Amino acid sequence: MDEGDKPITTAELLELRDQMLEAADRAIAGDPALYRQIRRMLCKVVHGDVEIGDYYSLALNIARSLDKLGPGVFLFEYYSENIHPEKKGKARFFRPECQDLLFQLDSIQEFKRKKRPFKIINGGKGDEGDASPPVWLHNG
Repeated sequence: MDEGDKPITTAELLELRDQMLEAADRAIAGDPALYRQIRRMLCKVVHGDVEIGDYYSLALNIARSLDKLGPGVFLFEYYSENIHPEKKGKARFFRPECQDLLFQLDSIQEFKRKKRPFKIINGGKGDEGDASPPVWLHNG
């Protein structure tokens, strides 16, 4: 068995997943407003009613937003292609794809919480004009 035929280990798979989640997290941090907009659209699809006449424009909007949020980020490229109605996207798989993407976005948030369990909140200016010391809050 040569190097190319060697099976990938669980540790390697987990490392690749962490790299993918890290790349997605950086993309989200770059445009949090677009990320929130995508989440709202996904929640509308997963938890609400979408008329069949609205499917095409909504799917196209989600796919284009994913392309804009994370060009070169595998996770966003995968879902963009599988949601985009002119690529692999199909109306009957639209809700399950959106539900799965929402689950993946939740996984990114969980990854971020585990990686950075504390947030720093900067204090305001005191009476003397000096900055108050930062406050550490647990992010869990």
